[in-house]
Amino acid sequence: MFSRKGEEEMNKVIKEYNSIVNLLEEAQLDLVKGVSGNKSAAIRARHQLRAARDKTNNLVKLSLQDSNNQQAGANRHHFGNAVMSCFHSEAN
Repeated sequence: MFSRKGEEEMNKVIKEYNSIVNLLEEAQLDLVKGVSGNKSAAIRARHQLRAARDKTNNLVKLSLQDSNNQQAGANRHHFGNAVMSCFHSEAN
């Protein structure tokens, strides 16, 4: 369905997305602790949120770069569907 390069690009995007999700899950725990008064946890949560912001910026760059590299037509459409199906399967 995809060329080798297309698969590698999709894997990079999905890997970066998963990394962001993991950071946000970790931040959630520290945010709860921080709201309860744990100052160290609040500092960790802010650090994790900044890291997630930076990774999100990187994800946007990767996706834009991939969009620019994709050919117009069916390949681009199938690539987008494959990426979205991976994200939806993780949510379930």
